[in-house]
Amino acid sequence: MDLDTRAEADAAVDATWDLAFQRFHVRTRGGANGSGGVKVAVLEGVDFAALRAAPTSGYLEDEASDGTTPGTVFEREGDWYNYEVGTHKLTPKPKVYVVRGDQGRHFKLQVVNYYDAVGTSGVMTVRWAELPTP
Repeated sequence: MDLDTRAEADAAVDATWDLAFQRFHVRTRGGANGSGGVKVAVLEGVDFAALRAAPTSGYLEDEASDGTTPGTVFEREGDWYNYEVGTHKLTPKPKVYVVRGDQGRHFKLQVVNYYDAVGTSGVMTVRWAELPTP
């Protein structure tokens, strides 16, 4: 996903992308996963609609996984989801992520669902909007 152009991108081919999705994994093109400088601030207790400005600090980059701990910001910062052992269902946590994209622009993002209308997993729905750059 290239947030700047508001278009789908192929992380294996395209030179510019901000976020890559594979089932429940979300990685950024920054840190261990690319040279784009993409960073993410994880905000808890923040209402998506009420967030009007990007924070000035608190941004993290993806790190390499050590084999037991995921390295992506979306997974290592308490995961973006709750996992229900009995049903094996993922439910998004009410976190808001502020992504500083590869062009230096800021976007708020929230995972809304992990399933499509018929219950197929791996069909992630996110809502997002651009924020003023601090």
